[in-house]
Amino acid sequence: MRTGERVALGPGNAVGEIGVITNQPRSASVMVGPHGCQLFVLPATAFEDLLRRSDTFSRSLLAQLAQLAQRLAETTRRLPDSGM
Repeated sequence: MRTGERVALGPGNAVGEIGVITNQPRSASVMVGPHGCQLFVLPATAFEDLLRRSDTFSRSLLAQLAQLAQRLAETTRRLPDSGM
């Protein structure tokens, strides 16, 4: 995604999840449409507890991270060679 690019998210989508995993500030901002939204906030400590207690959650997260890694690898392959 490019800086300033807008993406429509729907039910079940997450924002800031990578920041929780990497312990960094989120890199996305959120604008809410005319119909509003419902949010669920999961503090980092609760997220870590969930990882320890739920194999299902941990496996799902691992699968999502694998998909993200694949998308990043594909994007990197499409970038022009920087000569490095």
